[in-house]
Amino acid sequence: MGSAGVAVPFIIGFAASMLFGFNLVTSLFVSAALTATSIGITAAVLKEMKKIDTETAKLILGAAVIDDVLGLLVLSLVQSVPAGFSVEIVFTVIKAVLFIGLAFVFGERFIPKMVDRFDLRVLDPKVTFMLAMCMAFGYAFVAEWIGLSAVVGAFVAGLSLSRSLNVVFFKKGTEYLEVIFTSIFFVSLGIIVNVSALFTSAMLIIALTIIAISTKLVGCGFVARKLGYSKKDSMIVGIGMIPRGEIAFIIGLYGLLAGVITQEIYSALVFMAFITTLITPYLLKRAYKSEQAVKKEKVVRIKTALEKKPVVKVGAPKS
Repeated sequence: MGSAGVAVPFIIGFAASMLFGFNLVTSLFVSAALTATSIGITAAVLKEMKKIDTETAKLILGAAVIDDVLGLLVLSLVQSVPAGFSVEIVFTVIKAVLFIGLAFVFGERFIPKMVDRFDLRVLDPKVTFMLAMCMAFGYAFVAEWIGLSAVVGAFVAGLSLSRSLNVVFFKKGTEYLEVIFTSIFFVSLGIIVNVSALFTSAMLIIALTIIAISTKLVGCGFVARKLGYSKKDSMIVGIGMIPRGEIAFIIGLYGLLAGVITQEIYSALVFMAFITTLITPYLLKRAYKSEQAVKKEKVVRIKTALEKKPVVKVGAPKS
C-alpha cells in the first residue's frame, strides 16, 4: 500500500506538471513533493476519536511509515537529477536501497537491544535525548557521505530508536527542543512563501490539491479494497493518507535552493500541503460518522425484521 501511495501520486503529478509546461527536472521535484504522507494530523484525529487501535488505523500508520521512507528515497533520487542523467543516478538508486536496507536490519537487530541494556529510567531525559541526537547525526552523516540526503539518515535513525523498549524516555528528551525547532522550521519555510501565488498560481494550487487528494484515495483505497477491507474502511484508509507536510516542504525547499523550481511553484506546494492538512480531519470524521450511521441502520433493520417475523405458538395437542 505504501508503494501505491507513492507511485500513483508521483506518476500523475509528473504528467500534470509536464502539462503545465514545466521541464523534466522541475516536474520530477513537483511530483516527488506529492508522494509522502504527513501522518501527524491523521494520527491525532484517530487518537481523538479513540480509533487509534482499530485495524484501519494500524494499516494507515504502517503504510504511512513505508510511504515516508519511499518518499525520502525519491528525494535522494531527484537530488541527483539536476546534475544530469548519467550513471550517477543508477548509483544513487543502488546506494539508497542498500543504505536503507542495511540501516533497517542494523536498527532492527542491534540498536534496540544495545539501547535497552541501559536502564534509561534512572537517567535524565536530556541524556536520552543526547543519545538519540548522536544516533541521528551519525546516520545523517553516513547518508550524506554516500551521496544521499541527510534527512533520509535521520529518519531511519528515528525508526530504529522507535523499536526500543525505552522509547518513551527518548520522547521526553525531545520535548526540550521540539517546540523551538518546530516553530523555527515552519517559520523559515513560511518566510519564503509568496502569498501572491494564491492568485497568480491559483490553477496550479487547485490542480496539485486535487491530485494530492485523489491519488491517495485511489492508490491507497484501491489496495486496501484488494486486501479485503470494506468500501468504507478503504475510503477511510485513503483519506488518512491524504495530508502532506514536512517532507513536501523539504523536497520543495531542495528544489528551490537548487534553482530547479521557482518561488511560485514552491509556494503552490506549500499551499497544497496546507489545504490537505486542513481538510483531512473533517473528511476523516465524516467518514467515521458515516460508518457508524451505517452500522446503526443495519441494527435497526435487523430489529425491525425480527419484530415483523410471525411468532409461532406451540400449544398442547388436543385430546
